Amino acid sequence: MSHIKHGLCAVWLAVAITGPVRAAFEFVDGGAYAMSMGGALSAEIGSAETIWFNPAASAKLNVPHATATYGTLYSGLEDSPVVHTGAIAWPFERATLQAGYHTLRLDPWSEMSGLIGVAMVLHPRVSFGGEVRVNAWNSGRYGNQSWLGSLGLLYEVGWVTPSTYMRLSLVSANLTGWYSAEGSGRATGQPGRSYTVGAQLIVRGKKVSLDVEHDMDLWDLRAGYELDARWGLNFRTGAGIRIDETVDRTWHVGMGYEWTDYHFDYAFTRSADIASFGATHRLGIGRFF
Repeated sequence: MSHIKHGLCAVWLAVAITGPVRAAFEFVDGGAYAMSMGGALSAEIGSAETIWFNPAASAKLNVPHATATYGTLYSGLEDSPVVHTGAIAWPFERATLQAGYHTLRLDPWSEMSGLIGVAMVLHPRVSFGGEVRVNAWNSGRYGNQSWLGSLGLLYEVGWVTPSTYMRLSLVSANLTGWYSAEGSGRATGQPGRSYTVGAQLIVRGKKVSLDVEHDMDLWDLRAGYELDARWGLNFRTGAGIRIDETVDRTWHVGMGYEWTDYHFDYAFTRSADIASFGATHRLGIGRFF
């Protein structure tokens, strides 16, 4: 399996040096809760993990929330890449402050992403947010770093039927930023601006979420479903399809358990197009303060 590991690193390095940075940071997909929902979180308001998808969504949090996730990617490999993800959103009287981090490591490859931002309610139906994110990768010989901005909106449509509540979202990410490079002598693969539109329906304790993201020649469709069951249990499933020069289809299942102010989440992810690498597992813990 070691030759697969080195081959995977070589592919990541080649894409990162010659192609868009997005490919190098494709694993910044939030924590266990987000992935169990297929990454369709731009119109969700109940978790700090929304900061990775829409900087405006945390404005609707009533109490502070923090999450941490540990994950292993491609469990079919002898040495699976390890990811750690954390997020916190802390509401104040006029605004919500938010921060997050993400790391991935598979020697000699490493990635890091961090963000800080603020969100506020402009109107009972409209929330706005902005954030600055730093992305960095290093292969030992080569490296790259970028600072990028994102803006987001969240609109509360309200009750569209007596039993159905609806939200809409709009996000513009990878706004003009600053880039630097090591080894290659140039800031390679500067990411293009992306746009995401999303919607969420809440029907009698069930959530249905959909995000559509467009980035240059890439389309990313994400969908998620959550059932609020009894005894603090939640069951979730999701699916995604990423289309550019190739197609990557993924499916997700997960569950959560709430106990007092704490919640525990698990997400299982598998790609239909690179199934031989195995599945991805994420375990998360969070707390409402």
